[in-house]
Amino acid sequence: MTGAPRPGPWPRTLASAGVRAALERWRLALAEAGVVAVDGPAEARLAEAAGGDPAVLSAAVRRCARHPIDLDELDAAIREVRRDRLMALVAGLTAAQLRELRVRALLGPAPEALVARLTGDPTGPVVLADLDVEDPVVAEVVLGGMDGKERAALRRQAAETAHAERLPAGTVGRMLTGTEPGWPAWALDALLHGAAEARAAHRWAEAAAMYERALEEEMDPARRLATVVALGEVQLCHAPDAADRRFAEVLHGGGTDGTAGARGWRLRAADRLLVRGDDGPARRELAAAYRRAAGTERATLLALYWTATARLLPTTQLADADLPPLDDEPADAAGQGVVAWRTALAGTDLAATRRRAFAALDRPADDTTPLWPRLAAMRALLLAEELDAAEARLHTLLALLRGAGAVAAAPLLLRAELYLRVGRLEDAERDLGDARARLPDDSWHPAGLPRIRALQAVLHLAAGRPHQAAAVLRAPVPAGATVGTAWTELLYARAATEAAAGRPGAALPLLRECGRRCLAAGHLNPALLPWRSLAALCAHAAGDAAEAAGLVGPERSAAERWGTPRAVATTVLRTALIDGRADAAARAGRAMTLLRDPVTGRWPAETSLALRIVPATGDRSAAATAVVSGVEGPRTARRRNQSGGAAAVARPGGAGSGELSEAQRRVAELAAGGLPNAAIAETLSITKRTVELHLSNVYRKLGIAGRAQLAGVLSSAAAQHSSLC
Repeated sequence: MTGAPRPGPWPRTLASAGVRAALERWRLALAEAGVVAVDGPAEARLAEAAGGDPAVLSAAVRRCARHPIDLDELDAAIREVRRDRLMALVAGLTAAQLRELRVRALLGPAPEALVARLTGDPTGPVVLADLDVEDPVVAEVVLGGMDGKERAALRRQAAETAHAERLPAGTVGRMLTGTEPGWPAWALDALLHGAAEARAAHRWAEAAAMYERALEEEMDPARRLATVVALGEVQLCHAPDAADRRFAEVLHGGGTDGTAGARGWRLRAADRLLVRGDDGPARRELAAAYRRAAGTERATLLALYWTATARLLPTTQLADADLPPLDDEPADAAGQGVVAWRTALAGTDLAATRRRAFAALDRPADDTTPLWPRLAAMRALLLAEELDAAEARLHTLLALLRGAGAVAAAPLLLRAELYLRVGRLEDAERDLGDARARLPDDSWHPAGLPRIRALQAVLHLAAGRPHQAAAVLRAPVPAGATVGTAWTELLYARAATEAAAGRPGAALPLLRECGRRCLAAGHLNPALLPWRSLAALCAHAAGDAAEAAGLVGPERSAAERWGTPRAVATTVLRTALIDGRADAAARAGRAMTLLRDPVTGRWPAETSLALRIVPATGDRSAAATAVVSGVEGPRTARRRNQSGGAAAVARPGGAGSGELSEAQRRVAELAAGGLPNAAIAETLSITKRTVELHLSNVYRKLGIAGRAQLAGVLSSAAAQHSSLC
């Protein structure tokens, strides 16, 4: 054992009172043996090697020849002593006890009734507390006397017994994972059912092991495609490169089978290739699959190809440039979703964006449009400020993906972005955390990671946590992170963080590069990233009034051309903050009123950024002074709103009992505008009954009797909206 390599960090911590006491005793023994400067991790490492037994440490110290004792030598001696003692213990077991330990070591967690059947003990298994077979060292010693044939025979007996006893499919599947192929049909069913159960419980590695074992059995081609895709989906979070290989395998090996089932699995594999953001290789695979495909499958593959292409810098070399562009009005839902997003990015046709996005999303119940074109359509709705519609469809999509693991990460990130746009910071933080739990940062492709970091940073800034935003942005980014358009979002977040820290001069180069990349990619819509107006704030603070003025004009024109109220108001606010004219403060106030939700008092994250950046950069213009001193931050506004202060929307009779949801607010606004319930239902793509329920909740929360009072409550905000736009 003396030649063993130096152990790495231990995977477990030993925190029991007994181990802590043993560590104290061991410190004295180590000091007496001449081992000095042993830190806590080293102590835990030695304790783990000894299995928590102080006697093993003492015996190992006596075996060491050199003084003072080298830690590596001591570690090797501990392992040798422990193995010798375990072998002596095992040698003293009865045949029945050894059989039980081998069953437990080989099969892992198993029902006690099954262990009893396999050990031949009708009264139940004997518990051997001194030999924990979950410890890999113990398991290795216990199984040391069994050859491969004996182990295979025991696994087979366990699987057959579990099946005969009608144990749950998950148990039978686990018993089958270590067996040789060639089982009856029930074994494949058990493996697939067990894998599905493990997947639903988010036990990804266990599910992957059963899917991999299932693929060793005979099955029809369509079922094999489905199993390979399922295996890739569960590997995304813990073996992402293997997952991408699985999806590519389906595209390559799925053949040209024209059946609906085969087409569906090929398209699902193509869709999943985009989950981690590895768009370069994904685009090449999609181009090759497009050339092999036919009919409607080609149209969907083309939409996915252009989804991947749109997320890469336009300077990226296109080895597959012979693929045709998407039609302006595609006939398929996938194409409509991608074109809706492209139209939104251009920022020139709001009506067409909405029409295409809704056409992509409002399909029959059995529609099989892939995930990414749907997400493109939903993000287009965000820029179009159809926020309730986007939220409702994201809720539906995430309900369908409840057990999908890493596949749900991108929809969760999109909903977090939506919540940032409406100032629901707690909800955004929850979804960001959930997305990162489903697909950890190290499982993303480098090109996809910047979007997560940008959302985190903006969330922290909007919540008044600039130091946490800076900490997120200080984390190193892997090579390859700059090749995608998500890097532009990170540049914007970095610039906002610098500005919020009072460093407008450091923010300006980042914003110029952000703008250069936006323009090169054709991302002209300020509703995506209002980089010009943020740069104008920074230039103004840095004393460059000419640059500031030259930036806000084009953004104001672009926002008005796009035409959504919040995009216009954001630009108006930032323009007023650097404007020295007499009415600047009044214009800033009107923009703030429009941007703030009239019921909840929340502001979009972009507005919160401006409120924090302006005082940080030392801006003392009349408008900036009025906004900062006369308008409280979001937290104060919410307190005033909840206490019925002047900033809150009037609540007749003081009976208001809570904030309106986004969905309730939209219904309330349409009702206040005079639309009947049926028209509201058609406008929002919901049922008339849902409209009635929303209105009942609105009346209750606002403490009003009906529609006439509702119009009065919201009319002031509507008038201010009209005066601004």
